[in-house]
Amino acid sequence: ADGNNEWPVVAGLKIANPALDKLGSFKADTLPVGSLAMYRAKAGGANRCEIFSERMHARARKLLKLEAQVRRAVLQSEFQVYYQPIVTARERQVVAYESLIRWKHPQQGFLLPGDFLPLAAEAGLMHVIDNWMLETTAAQAQDWSFAGMPELPISVNISSQRMMDPALPDMVQGLLTQHALPPHALHLEITESSAMENINASLQTITNLRTLGVQCWLDDFGQEYSSLSYLSFLPVTALKIPAIFIRDVDRNQAILRA
Repeated sequence: ADGNNEWPVVAGLKIANPALDKLGSFKADTLPVGSLAMYRAKAGGANRCEIFSERMHARARKLLKLEAQVRRAVLQSEFQVYYQPIVTARERQVVAYESLIRWKHPQQGFLLPGDFLPLAAEAGLMHVIDNWMLETTAAQAQDWSFAGMPELPISVNISSQRMMDPALPDMVQGLLTQHALPPHALHLEITESSAMENINASLQTITNLRTLGVQCWLDDFGQEYSSLSYLSFLPVTALKIPAIFIRDVDRNQAILRA
């Protein structure tokens, strides 16, 4: 207690049994093994118990290896960006581009985002990838401008980890200034589920980005929450509808009318 205030004390406990440890001696390995289980329990929420398994150890090693590979990929230019045109349905005109990441892995070959981004998110590496994507895309927009190409905006997908970072708007502003780009040159995309992961942090970040003049798009709208209520206060400028809703649009006239 501090005066009239009471502060809760929360304890995290790890129990290691050397008799159950098959990875090595108690001195060398048992305490790290206990830590792996404890951190796994913390990641899963409060009031949980996790028992160490060989699979957990293999997962931790895999994530550690991925971290080294991702940082190497940034330094050695193994990541590549493909720019997908965004075309109007009626006029068939290109009005923007979406930047899509690919990984030219030296051992595993050409990797699509689904092959490595989920693991990167689990390893806490999305800020590294997001920063690289933003910097690369801003540089490409400047190159196209210098080459006399039409100044069309480029959208960049941002992870929930990066969107929750209050420093993101300042970084975007720095990139716009560094590459002499107008605010509308970059659009940031976040999935609906990522925005709802922490709605207050998302609202603050998106509001600050909109103050800069940067547009924010909500991707996969309707995939998870399917609610229009929060759109009244979440200042996004566009919604992207999942393909599942428009794939059979000719047969789903109700969706088309809506």
